[in-house]
Amino acid sequence: MLPAVLAAIGGCAAAPEPDPEMVIRGWSRAVNAGDYDRAGAFFARNAVVEQVEEIRLEGPADGARFSASLPCHADVTRVVAEQRTSLAIFRLRNGRSRCSGSAEVRFAVRDGKLTEWRQLPPPPPAQGLRAFSPSRAMSSAARSADGPAA
Repeated sequence: MLPAVLAAIGGCAAAPEPDPEMVIRGWSRAVNAGDYDRAGAFFARNAVVEQVEEIRLEGPADGARFSASLPCHADVTRVVAEQRTSLAIFRLRNGRSRCSGSAEVRFAVRDGKLTEWRQLPPPPPAQGLRAFSPSRAMSSAARSADGPAA
């Protein structure tokens, strides 16, 4: 009798949690295809979206409007699993606006839905690097070719 009870309990196991990377890539594919209703369905009720400011989406319709508002198309180039979130790196390309470069978005996924979408600010420009000056390089090379200064 005990094995039958254990087998019955074992059959009630919860479905495995969808892979966050698959959820992120699915949302991205829907946005790139212009299927904003499908893109909106990836967002959980009360999902947090943060670009310049943080907003809460009341449901899929808000998720669809947010997805449609993005000016660029973007291809997922990498997803890095973190402890509770995933960091997605996107290569931006033309959409409603001319776009290039990259963007990083930190996602939280629960029960197969996006609960957080937080765009990270771009990194600051490197400090302490000197800009290459062709005229300065050419004059240095010319001085070297003329031999030691007298």
